[in-house]
Amino acid sequence: MKKLNVDVVVIGAGVVGCAVTRRFVLEGARVLLIEKSSDILSGASKANSAILHTGFDAPPDSTELSCMQRGYREYLEISGQLNLPILKTGAVVAAWNQDEMASLPGIMAQAKQNGVADVQMLDRASLLKREPFLSPEVLGDC
Repeated sequence: MKKLNVDVVVIGAGVVGCAVTRRFVLEGARVLLIEKSSDILSGASKANSAILHTGFDAPPDSTELSCMQRGYREYLEISGQLNLPILKTGAVVAAWNQDEMASLPGIMAQAKQNGVADVQMLDRASLLKREPFLSPEVLGDC
C-alpha cells in the first residue's frame, strides 16, 4: 500500500465535506477527500432543495444563524470565480390555518432581525397569483 502524505482526511464528499475540503486547501493543507459513491454530491446533497438559505428563521445570535449568513455571503463572493449558478427565487412560508397565519408576523419580525430585509406578507389572492399551483386552501404567506 502506498503511503499518502496528507494533513487532513475528509470522509464524505457532500456539500459539507466539499466545503470543509475547500477551506483546508485554501489554508494550505494537503487534503484527501474520500467518498464512497462514484461521484461527489451524490447522496443527500444531490437531492437537497438547493436553496441558498438566508437564516431568516434561525434563532437570533445563534451559531446556526452565523454559519448560514457566512455561508450565504461566501457563496455570493465565490460564485463568479467558480462559475456557480445562482437562480434568485425567494421562498414562501405558507400559512394553512389561522394559527399559522397568526405566526407570520413573528416570522417576519425574526427575519428582519436576522438581516433579511426583503420579507413581505402576501394575502391569499396575491400568493395564488404568484404561485398558481398552490392549493387554494392557503391563507397567506410571508
